[in-house]
Amino acid sequence: MSEMTFGRVSDLNGLPELILAWGGEEALRRTLDRQILPYEILDDRDAVIPMKDIIGLYRNAAEVTGIRSFGLKATEGIELSEYGAMADFVLSAKTLKGAIAKFKTGLPYYESGSEISVQYSENECTIGYQNLFQSIVGFRQAGDMTLRILEAVIRAYLGPEWCPKSIKLACSSGPWEQDYEDTFEAPVHFCSDSFAFVLDRDQFEEARAIQASNGDALVSLADLKHLGEDLPLDFIGSVAHLIKIHLPDGKSGLEETARALAMGPRTLQRRLEAHGIGFRDLLERVRMQRACELLRGSEATVAIIGNELGYSATSHFTRAFTRVFEVSPSKYRSEITASARLM
Repeated sequence: MSEMTFGRVSDLNGLPELILAWGGEEALRRTLDRQILPYEILDDRDAVIPMKDIIGLYRNAAEVTGIRSFGLKATEGIELSEYGAMADFVLSAKTLKGAIAKFKTGLPYYESGSEISVQYSENECTIGYQNLFQSIVGFRQAGDMTLRILEAVIRAYLGPEWCPKSIKLACSSGPWEQDYEDTFEAPVHFCSDSFAFVLDRDQFEEARAIQASNGDALVSLADLKHLGEDLPLDFIGSVAHLIKIHLPDGKSGLEETARALAMGPRTLQRRLEAHGIGFRDLLERVRMQRACELLRGSEATVAIIGNELGYSATSHFTRAFTRVFEVSPSKYRSEITASARLM
């Protein structure tokens, strides 16, 4: 099993709002702190975060609020438009069969470690979602999110009154069974190999769009591939992304990063060195990449940017940046600004 797979902040759906309504900002901060995630991660819905953290946040939210089926509640009334290019790509298909095919093709560029499956029997079709970490305790809450997305896609073609013949869940049965039956108005089968809807095969193959897709955007697979460029593809990329997430909250050190990967600091250091880089060098690389992004795309002062990157003094940041790029942060920004004006 891969150690790290990634989804996006948009996968949290109504999780932050529901926690805020239940217990205020302190409850939301407590939920994020339990997963060792900075509050600022919620500011960008396209931001990439580890799938384990998405699962953990749903699990923590259920525990903090005491809502048994928190995932179902947080994804109530889900809007596909919140998924941007991914939703536009899927709903550009004229038929439900085509939409699910596009979902299957595009999903790896939206989140890693997940897949959509379609299985046929003589009279039925099962549309399922699998994730590498669906056996983790608490994944049921996060799996609800994908069920709701699948439901929204299907209803775009079969109408708001559509109900599945049954649903399948990759979790054990429990008192939450009634929650699913009430929500989807269908019988529930547990311990499946996916989170899935079962519908009539003819209905699936013949259904055509009955509502317009999200806006007028034309989205190609190439657009999704571009979106997927920020999904880490290897061990070094995964560690680098964890470091980047935690730069603002000062938890990007060796011990904190190793803890997020469920390994010891020495093990992490050895594995990085086996890939030809030490942790300190990787940390500095991530800091410099992020520094360039902030100098180009924000109006924050050099002092604020240095603090954001975890430097104890502006002079330390300036020296580090100049050592790498042979130009000071201020000079770099002025040169970028001048180049932009000439274009």
